[in-house]
Amino acid sequence: MIQTTYPPNPGSGSRWRTRTFVAVFLLVLGGGLAYTFLRPAEYRSSATLAISKATPTAVAARAAGSALPDVGGAQQAETDPAAVVAEVHRLLAWPLLVGLQDRLRESMPDAARSANELQHMLAANPVTGTNVIELSAEGESREGLPLILQSWIDLYIEERGSRQAKEGSSNRAELEQQRAGISQRLDEKRAELEAFRARHDIVSMESENNAIVARTKGLNTALAEATKKLAETEAKVTAMRRDIAAGKLVLRREDRSDVVTMQTRAREMREQLREVEKSYTDQYIHRDPRLRALRENLAALEHKIAEQSTAGQHAALAEAEQDFSGAEQTLVSLRRQLEENKAAVMAFTARFAEHKALLAEVDQLEEMARLAQNRLVQAEMHEASRLPKVVVVAPPSFPETHIRPFYTRDAAVSLGVAIGIGLLAVWLVDFLRRSERPAFDSQPLVHIAIPPGGSVGALGTTASPALAAPALALPSSPAPPRELSAPEVSALWSAAGSEGRVVLAGLLSGLTAAELTVLRGGDVDRDAGTVRAAGDSPRLLYLSSALRAALAGYPLRETGAVLGDQSHGPLSPADLEGLIAAAAHDAGLSNPGEVGSDVIRHTYLAFLVRQGARFSDLPRVAGHIPPATYSLYGPLSPPGPARPLAEVCVEYPLAGDASA
Repeated sequence: MIQTTYPPNPGSGSRWRTRTFVAVFLLVLGGGLAYTFLRPAEYRSSATLAISKATPTAVAARAAGSALPDVGGAQQAETDPAAVVAEVHRLLAWPLLVGLQDRLRESMPDAARSANELQHMLAANPVTGTNVIELSAEGESREGLPLILQSWIDLYIEERGSRQAKEGSSNRAELEQQRAGISQRLDEKRAELEAFRARHDIVSMESENNAIVARTKGLNTALAEATKKLAETEAKVTAMRRDIAAGKLVLRREDRSDVVTMQTRAREMREQLREVEKSYTDQYIHRDPRLRALRENLAALEHKIAEQSTAGQHAALAEAEQDFSGAEQTLVSLRRQLEENKAAVMAFTARFAEHKALLAEVDQLEEMARLAQNRLVQAEMHEASRLPKVVVVAPPSFPETHIRPFYTRDAAVSLGVAIGIGLLAVWLVDFLRRSERPAFDSQPLVHIAIPPGGSVGALGTTASPALAAPALALPSSPAPPRELSAPEVSALWSAAGSEGRVVLAGLLSGLTAAELTVLRGGDVDRDAGTVRAAGDSPRLLYLSSALRAALAGYPLRETGAVLGDQSHGPLSPADLEGLIAAAAHDAGLSNPGEVGSDVIRHTYLAFLVRQGARFSDLPRVAGHIPPATYSLYGPLSPPGPARPLAEVCVEYPLAGDASA
């Protein structure tokens, strides 16, 4: 049975598209404009403070009562970044905000805010490199912001004054008491020292009036100098003997210049003779009188240098030994004289030691008195300068216009969003309508009803079921796995752990996941640089630098699995897939769930094929490859004849150092 129908009128679709767009556009635009213009305006008021710290010069001048000229305020204040930062923290401290909250409730109930609200409204920002702090207050009250900011500044200045009064100088009385006690002890010790000097007739430590003191001092000084000279002469003799035994030239100063002059002349003659020997033979030099004389003069000069060096060494050593002997005699004489005056010296030394101890106590007490006085002065100076000076540079400003929200910009954004959503709604509705109805042409549609069990034959007659042909379908080609780019492989390598790197390096060397699970330590020959693949396709592979670096930390045992679990058994293929999935997730690859051993293997095969490798050589590296898979790699091969495996780079390049 044949039936003819006609499609509906396509012009009717424009009306519902217009209605849909207008409805969605007005709805979104109305909501956006309502959100934009119903938001209250926010204003900003600002003020500026300058924080400065009193200089030690100005504080000392004020403490001494002197008047120093002030040039630009340099002697009164200096910039201190630490003080500026400290004041910023004090401005934003919670106790100050609570005090501001209470003050606003008392003086301005309409502008009162809680401490939490004030913490979000107020801001204090130091200007880098200066002593200026910018204060700001943001909120919806245009008239109340300057009042809040002014109250904040007033409260901060009052709190600073009260803090200065409280901190004060609580320890000055204690310091004054310590200084008085030290002064009293110093006076007593000085009187004791004067009495000891008068009793033992000690004028001073440096006095020359006492013969024993003068003589003892002279003998001690001479003894020290003699001991020093003895050590110096002994060291000199020892050094000279060591140098002479080592073959070094040891000369006196008056002999050294002559020897150096002769050595310089001999060196010049040797240079001349060396130049001559380059140009002439020994026979010619021997026959030439001038050249022969040059050689003879050099020999005579070297002999003279040796003789004079030997004589100078003997003279220098004899002179040093004589100095050493004289120093020994002098030291013995001084010690004998000190021994003769030993009794008198010991008696005076005892009194002198007592005098020195008393003098040391006096010096110690004087130092303690000076320190106590310095601490007292520093305390007074610190009290005058411990808090920085605060100056209001700019009072709170009255906001002229709002800072947020941006009504015009947000309205334009709402208009654009409404247009975009309207068009998207039209496209979505049109898409849904097309998916729900058949496509119509402008031509009439002919419907042919076929009876059950048959097909349409010639002239509309029903054909027998035996003549009905089955539906034809094109063979579908297998979908290729995902191929990773070089940056993705490098990211995967960087994110993988030690076991994951072994898996990645093995797959990028031609091993399969199944071959990695049965890889043993005996299969890896680091010296030969090869890896033996066991399994259905046994072969000998090149040990890449990446796989060598990944196996560097593994103690390879002959029969032990390279990749093993905690029970020392080999990892399963599922474990290998898990290691790859973990590395793909940590590396942040797109769709990490797609990345598996087949993707890594496909990436390596594609790397070989893109170099023009012959398909027949691929099993030598990658093992068995299903023949149907070659159709996936045909488009990847470059034009021209394929290249043998020896001309292809089989090591996959990793970005950066593979051993990292």
